[in-house]
Amino acid sequence: MDSDITTLAGKMIRHIQNRLFLQYRFLEPALYRLNLEETDKIPDIFGTDGSILRYDPLSWLKRFKEDSRLEIRRYLHTIFHCIFLHPFFPPKTDHSLWELACDIVTEAAIIEQLNAFTLPNDQQKLDIINKIKPNVPLLTAQETYTYLQKTPIYKHGMAQLFKLDSHLWMPEEKKRIDQILNPQTPVSPVVPTDLKSLDMTSLNGIDVTSLSPDELQELLENAIDVDAITVSNDGTTDQENGTDGQAGAMIEANLLGNTSTPSGSMDGWKEAGRMLMVDMQAFQQGRIPGQIEATLDYLTRDKMDYTEFLEQFAVMEETMSLDPDDFDYMYYTYGLRLPGQKKLLIEPLEYREVKQIREFVIAIDTSGSCYHTLVKKFLNKTYNILKATEMFTSQVHIRIIQCDAAIQDDMEIHSLDEIEEYISHFKIRGCGGTDFRPVFEYVEKLRKTGELRNLCGLIYFTDGYGPFPTKPTEYKTAFVFTDKYSNLNVPAWALKICWTEED
Repeated sequence: MDSDITTLAGKMIRHIQNRLFLQYRFLEPALYRLNLEETDKIPDIFGTDGSILRYDPLSWLKRFKEDSRLEIRRYLHTIFHCIFLHPFFPPKTDHSLWELACDIVTEAAIIEQLNAFTLPNDQQKLDIINKIKPNVPLLTAQETYTYLQKTPIYKHGMAQLFKLDSHLWMPEEKKRIDQILNPQTPVSPVVPTDLKSLDMTSLNGIDVTSLSPDELQELLENAIDVDAITVSNDGTTDQENGTDGQAGAMIEANLLGNTSTPSGSMDGWKEAGRMLMVDMQAFQQGRIPGQIEATLDYLTRDKMDYTEFLEQFAVMEETMSLDPDDFDYMYYTYGLRLPGQKKLLIEPLEYREVKQIREFVIAIDTSGSCYHTLVKKFLNKTYNILKATEMFTSQVHIRIIQCDAAIQDDMEIHSLDEIEEYISHFKIRGCGGTDFRPVFEYVEKLRKTGELRNLCGLIYFTDGYGPFPTKPTEYKTAFVFTDKYSNLNVPAWALKICWTEED
């Protein structure tokens, strides 16, 4: 591979990264994250597996010369695949449909929410996206794939319309690339590597075959539609925003090479997504629609184990039981070896500190959308965890409250046996609308009358649709959702966790 071509292509990709940074500052955590890897054995390749960006320098430079806007858009498309964690989700049964779902979600974010580097076929894509959105609560690849399986909207040619890059994370693509890059017998490159074979004699009417790589780079940069790149979303240039110095420093640093590119793991891209959300709020000040932020919030949210979740409501208490963790055999044997009447019996402590739940409220949304079987599974799951982890004290006080738009039932529980009895005869009461506020008003009344003196916390099991209280609680509060997309705007003072039948 010609080193001049490789160097030039690498510089031009860095140039694209820096131009995108100037226009979309909040994308900085993602723009420079991929490691570049060149290959001249696969013409037209351009894509990522989440860790590296593999491309053919010569064919990429030719495409860039023909349509620089398309290549900038292609790079942005590839980056959004990683931002939305597509390389880290297992491929579905229908691989071609799964790839299409990933591309639709990626293009939707770029076209509809960034309005970035428009292409002639964007309106055609947008028409399809608008047919999908009303049927998908949150536009993710998984939900889009499920919808495409059930609807006849999927037609021949859609894949070609939305596809802009190589999906190197797909098994078929991985196998094909590996066979080409690691053949049993050496093969010759399938594209020429002579710099002069890069036919750009018509670029701005200038004969470039005799130019040096630096001169060619400068000419290529001037061929970009600079106005479309350097103008910010609010219509001001970087000089007008007073940020040229900061941007220039970032550009210079990245043209020299990003030597600290983080690992392309799922955790790494999740962290990039979290930083991206923070930067989006700081730099864009609401100018970017909330769909990207909502998607990132769902994708980057750590899936907490339900046992760990329940432990947050326990408090440290001393119990009368031996504490083997604090017992030191060295001191025990030393005490026994002392001569005569000086012998000491150093025994373990007769008490220990453990996390326990003494007073607790479980609220159950009994509106029509929360059905009996799922609620009963939730109660069983909670009971089994509390029993196995010994988080309940011997004198427990639990209130299980059923509520739709009003309080329908309040059951007092004083032992695990009573919980088991309650679950075995459980019946939903209510099945009306959903309103979270009556439960909190009722609990506050119980606290004022002294019926709840040491409330550890409240868990509200719900489908998530209903008005929340506006005032923060003095005790820990959490909403456990039956639907992973339900009501992402949970009050800041409340915890939230998604729970399904599979959990």
